[in-house]
Amino acid sequence: MSTVDPKQKTKVSILGGGCGAMSAAGFLSSTPELRAKYEVTVYQMGWRIGGKGATGRDARAGYGDRIYEHGLHMWLGWYQNAFRMIQTIYAERPTKPTDLFQKWTDAFAPQRFFTIQQDIADGSGTRWVTRNIHMPQTPGTPGESSVELILEELFRLLADWLHHHFKLSDLFQHKDLAPSTTPLPTHQQSLLELLKRTHSTLQDDSHSLLHAMRVAAHDLFHSSQGQSEHPPQSLHEIASHFLIEFQQWLRSPEIMSLSSTSDDLKWDWQLFDFASTLAKGMITDVLPKGPAGIEAINEEDFVAWITRHGASKGTQWSAFTRAIYNLAFSFDGGIADREHARFEAGTALLVYLRMALGYKDAPMWRMIGGMGDTIFAPIYQVLSQRGVKFQFFHRATNLRLSPDKKQIAAIEMDVQAEIKGSAEYSPLYEITFPNGKTLQAWPDEPAWDQIENAAELQAQLAKVGLTFNSAWCDVKAGTTLLKQGVDFDHVVLGISLAGLPTLTPELCAASPAWNTMVNSLRTVETLALQLWMQPALSDLGWQDQDTIMTTYAEPFDTWGEMSDVLPQENWSGTPSPPQSLHYFCGPMPGPAQPPLNDPTYPATADAMVKQTAINWLNQNIEHLWPKAVPANGSGGFDFNLLHDPENSAGSARLDSQYVRANIDPSERYVASFPGTSKLRLRSDQSGFANLFLAGDWAVSSINGGCVEAAVEAGMAASRGICGVPAYIPAYPPPP
Repeated sequence: MSTVDPKQKTKVSILGGGCGAMSAAGFLSSTPELRAKYEVTVYQMGWRIGGKGATGRDARAGYGDRIYEHGLHMWLGWYQNAFRMIQTIYAERPTKPTDLFQKWTDAFAPQRFFTIQQDIADGSGTRWVTRNIHMPQTPGTPGESSVELILEELFRLLADWLHHHFKLSDLFQHKDLAPSTTPLPTHQQSLLELLKRTHSTLQDDSHSLLHAMRVAAHDLFHSSQGQSEHPPQSLHEIASHFLIEFQQWLRSPEIMSLSSTSDDLKWDWQLFDFASTLAKGMITDVLPKGPAGIEAINEEDFVAWITRHGASKGTQWSAFTRAIYNLAFSFDGGIADREHARFEAGTALLVYLRMALGYKDAPMWRMIGGMGDTIFAPIYQVLSQRGVKFQFFHRATNLRLSPDKKQIAAIEMDVQAEIKGSAEYSPLYEITFPNGKTLQAWPDEPAWDQIENAAELQAQLAKVGLTFNSAWCDVKAGTTLLKQGVDFDHVVLGISLAGLPTLTPELCAASPAWNTMVNSLRTVETLALQLWMQPALSDLGWQDQDTIMTTYAEPFDTWGEMSDVLPQENWSGTPSPPQSLHYFCGPMPGPAQPPLNDPTYPATADAMVKQTAINWLNQNIEHLWPKAVPANGSGGFDFNLLHDPENSAGSARLDSQYVRANIDPSERYVASFPGTSKLRLRSDQSGFANLFLAGDWAVSSINGGCVEAAVEAGMAASRGICGVPAYIPAYPPPP
C-alpha cells in the first residue's frame, strides 16, 4: 500500500458515471504508481452509474428481479477499445466461486443472425418483406490488437466483398438470362477484373492500396482489346471506367427485368447497387484525400451522398440505408421519416463499413443480463478496489470559471440525499439464484435504509412523481461547493451533451468554440418498450431463430429477442413465469433540448409513449408474431399474452411492462447530423486548462453516439491528465 500522504495527491473530480467517465477513471487508476499520485472521485446523481447504460432491477415480490434498461443495448464487434477495457475489468475483478459471471465471455454472447424489414409497394399496396441475414464468424476476438480499420483497409474489405460475393449471387448466375446476354459480359467485366488484379498486387506489402489499384488498372487497360490506350491516373478516372460501368450494367433492361421477378433478386440487386455506390463514393471523394475526405463529405447527408454517386431511387431509402439511421436514431426532432433523416455521410460510411466488414468474430455482442450487471457493476467493483471514490446523490448544477476565465474554479452541486453516519453508500444488492449462483446488481430504488431522513425524502419524491435520477427532480437534502485547489485540481466532464447548456453557461460565454459545440450539436429523444411474454418465441409465430431486427414500422423500428436474459432474472417460485422477453426501441418526437423548466413534461412524455406502444402493437405486431393476435379475428395485439404479476385486463396489462421515454439529458442520443463533427472538441483541448472531456460528444474516431466513442474520449481525457494510455488505437491525431 502507498505511503504517500493523500493531501499531496493530485485530485481529479469526475462528473457523471457513463462509459466515458468510467473509462477515464479506469485509466487514471490503472497502475499502483497512478493510484499513488492521483485521488479520483466520481460524482453521480442518483444511486447508480451507467448513463444511458444504467439499469435497475425490480425487487418487488412477483417481479423476478427483472431488469429495466433504457432500450436495446449491443456492443459492436469492431469496438476495440471498449472490449479491451471490459476484458481488463473482468480479469481484475474480485470474484467468488458463486459469481454468475466469472469472465467476460460469461457476460457477452456473439450475435450473427439479424433481420431487416423492407416495405415494398406493389399493385396490392404496401407490404413488409422479411430478410434474415447470417453474418459469418471472422477470425479474432474483439478488443485484441489488430490492423486498425483505416480508410484503405476498409475499402479493401469492401472491394473484397464485392469481388467474392457478386459471382456467387443469383443475380450473376440466374438461369433465366438469355445466353446472348451473359451477366457482366466480357467487355463489362472490368470491375471484377480490377478488384481481382488489385488483390493480387496487394500481395506485395510494399504496395499501398491506391498504388495497387493504379497498377492493376494499367495492366487491365493494356491487356484489354478495344480499351483506351491511356490508363487512368486518378481515382476519379478509375471510378468512371469501372464502377460507373458496373452501375450501368446493373441498370440494363435485362438485369432490371430479372431483378423484378422476385423479392430475393430485387434484394440482391439493391445490395450490389448499394455496395458499388459506396465503393464509387470512396474512390472519388475519400481515398484521394484520406481523413480530410471524410471531413469533406461530412457536410452532406448520407442519403444525399449516395444519391450523388449514382444510387438508384429504390436504394436511396432501402432497408440497407435506413438501417444506419435507425441504428443511431438519426432523425431531426426524433421524427422517423426520410424527410427528417440526418446523418453526416463520412461518419455513416465509417460506421457502416466497420460494422459490416471490420468486426472480430461477430458483428454484434449481446449482454447476457443488463448493462448494469455485465458492465457497470464490475467496473464499480474494480474501481472501488483501486481506491476510486464514488459520491452518489451528487448532482452538478454549475461550473464556475476563474476570474481570468481560463479554468474551472468551483463546482456547484445539489446533495440529493445524505448517507447515514460516516459510511460510504453501498449501491449494489446480491441476487441468489436457485442453483446457488449469485449476482451483484443495481436496484431500481435507492437503498433507503442507508439514507438519512428517508421517509421525508420518499414523501417529497412521491409528491412530484419523480426519482433522483430525473433532471426535473429538485428534491434535495442540501448543497455543496467543490473548490479548485481544495477539492479538485482537474475536472473530467462525463455528463451527457444535453446536460451541458444548463451546467456550463459561464463556459459558453467565455469560449465561442465551447458555445458552438454545446448549442449546435444535437441530441434525440428515444422510446423503449420491454415485454415479458407468457408464450415462447416460437409460440408467437416467429419461425426463425433469436434475432436482432431493425428497419421495421416506426417508431418501434428495432426489436431484440432477449429471452436469454430471463435465466439471469430470478423467476424461481413464480407461477407460470414468462417464456420470452422482447426489447423494442426507436426515435421519439421531441424538442432539440429537454424543456427542464416544464415540470409536466416527464408525465406527458410517459403517457405519450404508453399510448404509442398500444397503437403500435395493435397495428404492427401481426407481421412479426402472427399468433399474438386474438383468436376471434378481431385484429390487434392480444394483451392477455403479456406476463402480468398484477393480472390486469386488456391493454392495462401494459402497465406491468416497462415503457420508457428517454427524455433526460443523460438518456438522449447524441446525433451526428451533417456538418457537426467539426464542432466537437478534443478531450484534452476543452479550451479550459483543468477541464477534460469524457463523453461520446467529444472527438473520437467515430464521432457518433456509441460506447466506443465514449471510451475513446475517456482514454484521451486520462492521457491529457496523466499521460496514460500513451497510445489510443484509432484515435485521431491532433490537427
